[in-house]
Amino acid sequence: LIVTAVSDGTFNAHALAAQQGAFAMLESIDSIAQTSMNQARIAAAVIFFTVGFVALLIGALLAWGISEPVSRLSTDIQQMDEYNGILPEFIIPASRGFAIKDVAEAQRAFRKLLSGIRAFSIFIPEEVVTRIIYGDPRSVRPHVDTRNVTIMFTGIRGIMQMSLNEEQMLSVITRFHKMMTSIVEQYEGTVGEILDEGLLVYFNAPRMVSNHATKACEAGLAQRQAMNTLRQELVDDGWLDPSDGFLRLGVGIHSGSVLVGCIGSAMKMKFGCIGDAMNLTSRLQGLCKFYDVDVMCSEETCLATSALVCRKLDLLQVKGRQETTAVYEIIGQDTVVTMTGTEATQATQATSASGMAGPMTTGSSSPNSEPDQEVQAQTIGNGALTLPIPKSNARKKGPPQFLPPEEERSDAPLLL
Repeated sequence: LIVTAVSDGTFNAHALAAQQGAFAMLESIDSIAQTSMNQARIAAAVIFFTVGFVALLIGALLAWGISEPVSRLSTDIQQMDEYNGILPEFIIPASRGFAIKDVAEAQRAFRKLLSGIRAFSIFIPEEVVTRIIYGDPRSVRPHVDTRNVTIMFTGIRGIMQMSLNEEQMLSVITRFHKMMTSIVEQYEGTVGEILDEGLLVYFNAPRMVSNHATKACEAGLAQRQAMNTLRQELVDDGWLDPSDGFLRLGVGIHSGSVLVGCIGSAMKMKFGCIGDAMNLTSRLQGLCKFYDVDVMCSEETCLATSALVCRKLDLLQVKGRQETTAVYEIIGQDTVVTMTGTEATQATQATSASGMAGPMTTGSSSPNSEPDQEVQAQTIGNGALTLPIPKSNARKKGPPQFLPPEEERSDAPLLL
């Protein structure tokens, strides 16, 4: 029997080595797993933030693509809701690739509608367009109302005698219409129609205008001044000789009761006036050439005005009417000043020499007036014409009247 003594651990050395190797391998695997997990976390965070950023960017683009056209559409709708006869020129937006199709189409369609309304208001009175927009049922069917209206016909005289080509002729007429329309609107008139070389204007229709007769006459005086400006511009352009008598203004004004409203049928309608006043006003405008005046009005308009100086021209009788009508030239605005008798005499002599007006039927100052005697006088325009009125003669109601200059009139009215 042989007994051998060996040291402790001799037989489990291999097991211990294997155990240590296993522990080392586990540590390596754990390290690799931690590294992989950290990388996965970083990748997940990057992916999350990237996706979030892209989502925010897309959301912002979508919000801008919706809000920007919706905001413009809201502005357009607000302008439409606050429509007062004036709309700006609208630009139809171009189609954009990232815009919301339905919203962009709605905005473009509404812009087209507003552009159409703006163009529509150029051809008919703005007040009529406003009534149509706000749903007035009478504005889309034939109807008339009786109203006292001051009517104005204004036009160019002698333009066809000018040596102008087509473009120059159109330019002159366009400039004339622009100046006259601007003046009419300043005095609360409404342009009813464009009459080739003139305008048909209503005061107190379709909108109510206080003191419309006076405003119409003041508009006529302003148009006379504007025509002088236009003549000077054409002279400067070399289109008109200063000595030529072409391009004169002719304005006829009359106040009377007419039928005002939409005239026509359900197929075609227009805004206008019906009555004898329309015919008489047209005749007055045509008589401007006969009497060689720029602005003339009827007695009805003359008596309804204030602070204006008028000169009586004649008595007229329109065919089909029994009563006669006195017609007047509107000379200027009435400004009362004080002057001495000598100044009044000089003014009377200057007035007689000018040939613009004859002696005043309500009385005039005597050439033998005392130098220190004070009289009232009318200063017309910018002081170019001064007509003396004695203090002893109280002013009567209505404008002063003047006899026709250098023309012999019979008591019989002129038949038109």
